[in-house]
Amino acid sequence: MSDMIQTFLQFFWFPALVSTILLAGMAAMGVFYAYRGMAFVNLTVAQGGTLAVVATFALGLEQLVHPQFAAIVAGAVLGYVFGRRRADAASDAWLTALLYAGMTGLTVIGIQQLPHEAHDINSALMGSAVLVSTAEGVVGILLGAIGLCGFTFWSRGLAAVYFFPEAARVRGLPVRMLRVAGDVLGGALIALSASTVGLLPTFAAAVVASGAAAQLVRRFAVLPAVTVVVAVTGAAGGFFLAYVLDWPVGPTQTVLWATLWAVGSIIRLLIHPAAAGGAA
Repeated sequence: MSDMIQTFLQFFWFPALVSTILLAGMAAMGVFYAYRGMAFVNLTVAQGGTLAVVATFALGLEQLVHPQFAAIVAGAVLGYVFGRRRADAASDAWLTALLYAGMTGLTVIGIQQLPHEAHDINSALMGSAVLVSTAEGVVGILLGAIGLCGFTFWSRGLAAVYFFPEAARVRGLPVRMLRVAGDVLGGALIALSASTVGLLPTFAAAVVASGAAAQLVRRFAVLPAVTVVVAVTGAAGGFFLAYVLDWPVGPTQTVLWATLWAVGSIIRLLIHPAAAGGAA
């Protein structure tokens, strides 16, 4: 076992670190997306980043514009656009579905037209948590750390800005600027995570990890911090478990978060049987 751990630390410590920090940032942000009724918006934003990657290759711009940068820009724009809209309205739910379906279709069609090697496209689109390059990993760590710190350590301020804007204005907070910054950062983080570690763990970190944490705590003030603990446990533990069992990384992380959700639900049922139910 010690040899296995040593080999893991020697060859996989960097991609595991990238994956863990990115997904922890996604989870902290996912708390706000969930409470704003935007849990499934991140799928659409991620797909927009995917389409941007395809367009980069299709237009022959991959030597001028890095696919990762294209995904970040597309995600930031979509994050801003969705942040301006009321995600709980039926018309906006339809718009989210329309954009997701349309961009997915365009992505699949675009891939079929590309003459590039399949592994290059697959790596750019689906993410490669194990084979992430040093440059891409550093970008992922930096943006993930910014999102992690912003959505965790300043969660009270962001909660006031998003959910109690009038009270935030009374406190002298620049509500519009902070909302735009949060939406743009969230969109960029989603697209970068999807193109780096994969769409499935990106979505699971934002929704399943935060849902698992919500089984353990109900106070919003501490929910982002608890969510980060759950996210780190699933991301790092899932990466190592995938290495030991020779399983795919993203699905293993997702299953581990789902397991933590189930365990959290059981604990909550035992401690507070009357309050047991779904996630917040």
